[in-house]
Amino acid sequence: METTKLTVSVNNINPVDYYNKNYLQHTIELLLIKPAIEQTGETSLTFIKNRSDKNKRMIVINYEKNEFVAEMENGLDMAIGEKYTPFMMLQKFIYKGSWTNALSYVVYDLMNNNNNYCRVGYKYFQRITKTDRWGIERVSLEYWERQAIMDDYGKDFLSTIDKYKCFTMKPNNVFYEQRVGGGYNLYKEFSHKPMLLEEYKGEGREELLKDFDEEFKKEK
Repeated sequence: METTKLTVSVNNINPVDYYNKNYLQHTIELLLIKPAIEQTGETSLTFIKNRSDKNKRMIVINYEKNEFVAEMENGLDMAIGEKYTPFMMLQKFIYKGSWTNALSYVVYDLMNNNNNYCRVGYKYFQRITKTDRWGIERVSLEYWERQAIMDDYGKDFLSTIDKYKCFTMKPNNVFYEQRVGGGYNLYKEFSHKPMLLEEYKGEGREELLKDFDEEFKKEK
């Protein structure tokens, strides 16, 4: 059975703080994927350049403070004594110094926030909100190059983009669906919401109530 991934809103917590608080062990696992990095104990890592490095405690892991500290010269060029948070390690060593790519990974992959991109068939689009001449906000799809998205957010970001098989059109203002049978629904849902007649306070209210009463009496 497929489980629903929890969404953590960036409006509730800073993504960097969220990562630092919850993903120290995850950071260790990502580091261990890289060549030459090995764990030499529960609380230490080493960077192996030669056989003598295999059991060294080059980088100490502090689980209580959620940080990494280099105690020896190491192949990662971490300064001895300098403290690194999990996000600093993610940015510098997993995403090669790219703050944007590291942040995108946290926000869209780990925190499961929606992004403004979608893929329909083999083409990528960005949802862009524009205000028309009447002051109404409307969302349009603009074609976006795959390479441009990777340049801005990194290759891993592509896996967070919603995918659709094709475009479709299904009008429905009661039970509106963006995804219909695997297709992207181009129908634009009404922006206004239904209101009870009793709640309406605008012009012509008395006439509307009168008409409603007359129709009600006819039905009876």
